[in-house]
Amino acid sequence: NQSGFQDMNLNQSISQDDGLCKICLNKQINAVIIPCGHRAMCMDCGKMLMKNKMSTCPVCRMKIEQIVKTIDC
Repeated sequence: NQSGFQDMNLNQSISQDDGLCKICLNKQINAVIIPCGHRAMCMDCGKMLMKNKMSTCPVCRMKIEQIVKTIDC
């Protein structure tokens, strides 16, 4: 069944993309947005966003007050 094969490939590509910054799509997510708590970007992209005082979260569009580096263990 060709459709099942296509679904499997789609699921594989999605899982391989897990954990990547949603802005640059290159680096691992390692920053959290305050106050909304979304983890969607790397710290480099977070710093870039913070240069604009009116930046909003790329997920929920809440105003960004701070970007905090996270560490996974």
